[in-house]
Amino acid sequence: MQAAAAAPWRVLAWTPVRVTVDEIEQIVTRLEEMGESVNDDPDAERLGTGQVVWGAQVDGGPIGLAWDWCEVAKDVITMANPMMIISNIEIVQKKGEVLSNNERLLQLNNVIHELRWQERVSERRGVSRPRTS
Repeated sequence: MQAAAAAPWRVLAWTPVRVTVDEIEQIVTRLEEMGESVNDDPDAERLGTGQVVWGAQVDGGPIGLAWDWCEVAKDVITMANPMMIISNIEIVQKKGEVLSNNERLLQLNNVIHELRWQERVSERRGVSRPRTS
């Protein structure tokens, strides 16, 4: 995938890709960081904010997840709003029934929890050992 496709709003334009609950667990290992924005100066007193995009190429096309992050205390990074994940992933049960939006968000939050995204954000901000919430 190209770097231009890494903007969070671009993920919404991608074709939806349907995966099963079982497949979503396997996809975690394929996801890579595709982009990040950091809206702070690590030397400033103000806490940082930003966005990250992770994605992968799967049989159905490119998949992506994007979310906002915030620093809740010095060097403590968390998702800004776990209910606001941008993604083109459609998750279905084994029988083919599409998960509700709340169930989908739960699954996507589980995926994000498995990623080392907080470490990546911290590295770019010059923090050697992030504290996570």
